[in-house]
Amino acid sequence: MVNLFIHPYNYEEALCLIEDLFRSNMSPTPIWRKQWDEYLANIPNYYISHFRKALVQARAPAGIIQDAFDIKLNNTISQDLKKLKFKVSFQN
Repeated sequence: MVNLFIHPYNYEEALCLIEDLFRSNMSPTPIWRKQWDEYLANIPNYYISHFRKALVQARAPAGIIQDAFDIKLNNTISQDLKKLKFKVSFQN
């Protein structure tokens, strides 16, 4: 039998953040949340759903990872989408 273990993207940072979460009795602080959101913003989109499943199995708090689409929108893209939405609503 062969076991395959897949480590999180940027394993050292993820492990440090997850250990901090467990040390805080699964009650993340605002500083931890900011670091966590920055970490999630830098991992590939395809990885987030798998990471979310692993954290659920580890009994992490619900909502620890937001929807991938919400995380990956940076300010420029978000503002461009708002402008397009305004243009479309103005044309109708």
